[in-house]
Amino acid sequence: MYEIPKKKMGCASCLQLQCLTCGWIHDFYTSANSSTTYDVNIRLVYAMRCIGQGYAGARKFCGLMNIPGVPTKNNFHKISRKLKTKVFKVAEDSMIVASKELHTDDRTYEVVTCGVSVDGTWQKRGYASLNGCVAAISIDTGKILDIEAMSRFCKGCQKHEKDNRESPGYLLWKVNHVCNANYMGSAPAMEPEGAQRIFTRSKEKHSLIYSHFYGDGDSKSFSLIENAYKENGIKVVKYECIGHVQKRVGTALRKLKKEKKLGGKGKLTDKMIDHLQNYYGVAVRSNKGDLEGMKSAILAGLFHCASSEGREYHTYCPDGLDSWCKFKSDRAMGTNTYKAGAGLPVSIIKEVKPVFSRLSSDELLG
Repeated sequence: MYEIPKKKMGCASCLQLQCLTCGWIHDFYTSANSSTTYDVNIRLVYAMRCIGQGYAGARKFCGLMNIPGVPTKNNFHKISRKLKTKVFKVAEDSMIVASKELHTDDRTYEVVTCGVSVDGTWQKRGYASLNGCVAAISIDTGKILDIEAMSRFCKGCQKHEKDNRESPGYLLWKVNHVCNANYMGSAPAMEPEGAQRIFTRSKEKHSLIYSHFYGDGDSKSFSLIENAYKENGIKVVKYECIGHVQKRVGTALRKLKKEKKLGGKGKLTDKMIDHLQNYYGVAVRSNKGDLEGMKSAILAGLFHCASSEGREYHTYCPDGLDSWCKFKSDRAMGTNTYKAGAGLPVSIIKEVKPVFSRLSSDELLG
């Protein structure tokens, strides 16, 4: 058995079996053939697109992994276009199923109200990204109901930007061209624009009215979608998303650490900030509907992390055998297994406490 290099199809190698006795010969490929494309090539393209890489990334990966052969550039993009169609269809079907789950009567499929969390993402950080995507996620099911992909760039337009606008060739191209740029504006404004598009088509597309908007505290999207259903007599109500508020804890503490130089061993380390941020999220989620309990749990998380062997700040920690605070559960059981950490110095606690007071106000948590 040996490989036939001339018959290689991208990453699919052609091997030939030959019987030295009777001369029987049989050729076969190392990958299944899906229609006109070999499965291994489809998987390579799909994997590259999933991690945001293209043809150059595929060549580099195959080179580093010592995988002989890569689909030609034309075939790579041909497979990519086919995958785009299939993925788009699967995504649309999935969102239709997710929207139907919110209708109590599938027979009438009447318009119903629901809450969504809206957030955006960009191809790269900063304000220069040419591509972005906004998603609306159901609060009830946690499934995506709609997405809006936006781009400020079109390869075809770039290719013909220097052409003579009056030439027959350009005019013919212009008539048949479908522009991929569906947004004109700044990258930060993509999220508000995408949210507005999603809310505008929700009734027609899914028979849904997104009456409750869960977003970040400084989200600029709400001003555009607040009156999206004015004709129905419904005003969208804004709520703070727990996940976004939890992220603000980490952001505020990292900013405080940098401005006042609170970092270093035994101080406000990144690990301690992660602990405080996680405790905050648990406190809010585990005390839903109990404002005072929520505020007490937030302070409990802060002072629990601040406690050390010489300073026991467990006043706010819950009592009992099943307490998450090992100090309090030890006390309830009469044991002494709790090992205190280094804790936070008093000077840093004084700096951190105002952040927690601000993010545990009645206006924010209520």
